[in-house]
Amino acid sequence: MASYVYLPVPTPELLKAAVGLEEKLNLQNPGSCHGTRRNNALKGLAKWNNRRGGHGCLAGIGADDTLYVVIHGSGLSGMEKAGADRNAASEVLKRADNIKRPLTAIDDLVDDGPAPEWKTYTAKHLAKTMRKEGLPTSHRLIELLACGGGFTDNAFGRVQELTLAEQQIRTHFEPEIQDALPKHRDALGARVAPRVQATLAPIIARHQRMDARPNLKSSFGERFYDALLELGYAGVRVHAYKGDVKPGVVTALDGAAAQAFTIMTSHLANTQTSYHPDQAGLRVTYGYPH
Repeated sequence: MASYVYLPVPTPELLKAAVGLEEKLNLQNPGSCHGTRRNNALKGLAKWNNRRGGHGCLAGIGADDTLYVVIHGSGLSGMEKAGADRNAASEVLKRADNIKRPLTAIDDLVDDGPAPEWKTYTAKHLAKTMRKEGLPTSHRLIELLACGGGFTDNAFGRVQELTLAEQQIRTHFEPEIQDALPKHRDALGARVAPRVQATLAPIIARHQRMDARPNLKSSFGERFYDALLELGYAGVRVHAYKGDVKPGVVTALDGAAAQAFTIMTSHLANTQTSYHPDQAGLRVTYGYPH
C-alpha cells in the first residue's frame, strides 16, 4: 500500500510541510510515499482545464492507499472552513495585529505585510473538490491533517477557548504594564479590557453561529466524512485529530521522533504539548474499520 500527500491549496508554506511529511513517511516505510499531489493551477479556468478527461491530481490513487490531506484548520470547535493563505510564506513579514499594539500607542501598527488571499473550503466543498480531482470512489482511508478537525462543540471547550484567549492577551501586555512607572500602571491596565473584548468578540460570534447552525456542532472531520458518503465513497474512513497537527516536524518526544506527524494540544495538559498521534483521545475515526 502506498501513501500520498494532497495539498488542496499548494502554498509555499504547505509545500514545505508536505516535503517534511514525505520524508517522515519514507523513513517509516522506505519508498512507501509516492509524492505530493496538487493541482498545478491555483485558480480559475486553468485549474478546471487540468482536471479535464480524468486527469485530476488525485486520479489513479489506489483503494487501499493512504491519502494525507494537508490544509490549515482553526484548531477550534465549530470550525466552519479549512484553507490556506496563498500569500503566506515563512519568510514573509506578517500583517500587523492591531489588537496587540502597545497600550500607549495612538495610531495602529503599520500594516506592511502582504494582503492575505485566503482560499477556504467548507467540509462539503473539500469533498467535492477531491472528487473533481479524480479521487476514485473506491478509496478507503484519508488522514485529515487539519488543526482541530476532530473537535466537536461542547460547553467545556467553549469556556476554555474564551479563557485561553483572554489569558494570552493579558500575558502579552503584562511586561508593558510592569515596565511602566508605578503611577501609570493602573491606567495602562484599564486599557487591556477593550483589547480583551476585541479578541473575544469573533469567538463569541462563532459560538452564536454554532447555536444557529446545528451542523457546526459536529466536527469538521465528521462533516467531511458525511459529504464523502453523499458523493459515493461508501467504504471510506476518515481520521481527524483533536489538536494542532504538525506534519513532518522533527520532535524529541519519546516514541514520536520518527512519526510522520505529531499533535500539539492543551486539552490533555495545562500547556501546549506534543503527542504521538496514537495517544488516546486524539484521533477520531469516522467510518468503520476495514
